[in-house]
Amino acid sequence: MDKAAFWKLIDASRENAGGDLDEQVADLRARVEKLDPNEIIKFGKQFDEYWGRAYTWDLWAAAWIGCVLPLVSGTDSPQFGGASRGVVSRKPTKAFAGYGVPAREALLILEQHDAAAARWWREQAPRLLQPGKVLVFAADVCELLDE
Repeated sequence: MDKAAFWKLIDASRENAGGDLDEQVADLRARVEKLDPNEIIKFGKQFDEYWGRAYTWDLWAAAWIGCVLPLVSGTDSPQFGGASRGVVSRKPTKAFAGYGVPAREALLILEQHDAAAARWWREQAPRLLQPGKVLVFAADVCELLDE
């Protein structure tokens, strides 16, 4: 199966589903099950490749853009720093200034903004759901709002 055939199946299932992700998955599964076994394997390999590229920390970090998040109580200036690993990107970082946001509240807000991204964060970082956990957003990518 070449890329054109792969995307033809994806596009056809999306069109048939009318925007319903669960319906698209069911439709795509039905289409793939009709393929020759070798084509199913090729489809699976391509799907895994694209899935691996799409489900990265960097991509899902972008889902926070536009969210208005509450700061940790009593903070109104960047104060978290010295982390050995970035909170959002999980890439090695140097010490940085950032804003702390209550993780559980932030995920609820993200759920309203982008449900798929919130689901991804819950699955990839379930520890964030524990009481008292904080997400830290680098100060240089945040805008402090007066509300």
